[in-house]
Amino acid sequence: MRYPVFFAAALALAVVQPVLAQSAPARVSDAALACPKQDVAADLPGKLIDAMLSGATRTPEGKALFERFEAAAAQCAEKHSVPASLRGTYAAYAFDLVMRDELARRLRAAKVPVEALDEALGYGPGRPNPVIQRVEQSHVDKMTAAARKRGYDLEKAPEEVLRYVGMYVGAQSGLVEDLAALR
Repeated sequence: MRYPVFFAAALALAVVQPVLAQSAPARVSDAALACPKQDVAADLPGKLIDAMLSGATRTPEGKALFERFEAAAAQCAEKHSVPASLRGTYAAYAFDLVMRDELARRLRAAKVPVEALDEALGYGPGRPNPVIQRVEQSHVDKMTAAARKRGYDLEKAPEEVLRYVGMYVGAQSGLVEDLAALR
């Protein structure tokens, strides 16, 4: 007999939460969120991806790439007054953002329908936007089916493209988690 009370409370919470979210000030501005796309050198994300895929992240050259990225992210954080308590999350956000965009560019160049991957996993406006800690077979099956519907067979994709797909999913998932903490 308590169910009507539960449903009424759930309905009230569902109505109030969006109002509370709208009235709370953003912790990080839209300009700060856009900054990495504008201020990180255009060639840097690609070089970082290449270093990660080749295992060169621990070399002096690889470390220098990450230092360049960290400096650009720190400059954005400073320029847009990102609170000190959020700077680590902001740096992770900046990394995930530029990596996701570069990986999407590489996937599109390989004719992979990126929008199908997002749709299959629930990424994008009006979708659940899950945080995926580990790509499971069910995720692979959904992406494979969605790509196939759009004329691309992931099962025949080169290994490099499959690595891009895995990294893309990681970057998308990271963005969801980062944005939740920054907003």
